[in-house]
Amino acid sequence: MENKITMLNFGFESFDAKERAIILLNDLITNYMLSTGSLSKVINVEEHELINFRQHQLTDRNIELKICVNVIMLHFVLHD
Repeated sequence: MENKITMLNFGFESFDAKERAIILLNDLITNYMLSTGSLSKVINVEEHELINFRQHQLTDRNIELKICVNVIMLHFVLHD
């Protein structure tokens, strides 16, 4: 709880938004045992685009936005 209060107090400027989305994506893959193939179908992007995003390779901004929004929503829905 103390970590959360500190983050709320000082804000999220030290967190890179794309890096946070990649962390959530990796969590979906490892903890929920989802494959990049199944996630790409849910998110409605090509699997290679999801893999490129995960490896910090440049992709189209619209695709990045689509991945980020859907990864965050999917993580929210599946999280306990």
